[in-house]
Amino acid sequence: GTRELVEIINDHASASGTTVLKIQQDAAAVGLDIDQNGNKEAITIDSISTTEGVMTLVGSSVTTGRLADIYSNSSSTGTRDLVRIVNDHTNATNVTVFNVKNDSTGTIAKFESTDASANANPVIDLYRNSGSPADNDLLGKVNFTGRNDNSQDVVYANMFAYNQDVSDGTENGNVQISTMLAGTLSSFFQVGAGGTVFNQDSKDVDFTVESNGNTHMIFVDGGSDDVGIGLSNPS
Repeated sequence: GTRELVEIINDHASASGTTVLKIQQDAAAVGLDIDQNGNKEAITIDSISTTEGVMTLVGSSVTTGRLADIYSNSSSTGTRDLVRIVNDHTNATNVTVFNVKNDSTGTIAKFESTDASANANPVIDLYRNSGSPADNDLLGKVNFTGRNDNSQDVVYANMFAYNQDVSDGTENGNVQISTMLAGTLSSFFQVGAGGTVFNQDSKDVDFTVESNGNTHMIFVDGGSDDVGIGLSNPS
């Protein structure tokens, strides 16, 4: 039957300063070792906390060590997630599911593959798993966000993809790159089934192709609607 071999209960809600279980290890040895030999979770944490974190890891003295290791040595070829984070309520639209913050300089995320084959690795898959896919659904977006001089967050550039056509066998996709111009995010590069388009939003910006010896090998003047070959001021 279901039972607890050890049960520790702080049975009074007012005892808010109580630490229910504390383990202190002053030696250079493991502080807590849980060896789960059955086919079940080794640790389950169920919290009804609303404004505090469910779990906190603190390693203020870490130098060459790591704050956490997640390790699997299974040889199974079955499809699975080693780490999975789920926002399981569709109304929680303002949730950032995964936030990595670096208060210093340097690399904030690194994806490393030691695979020696000719396969593409590492792979980052932005998967829009829609139950009702439709034409022109956005598939994913990367924003490059910074601050302006009024302490406001601004998306200075972004790139995104969408599915122009989801019909089986005739699928089409599109990728677009936009940048901020005079306070408005504008499309400057778009590639898809309809071809490649520069300056989709018809802004007064120039298009230049440089060669080894000419800075204006091909030049489109966005203001005068003129095209030059080898000319910086076509008319």
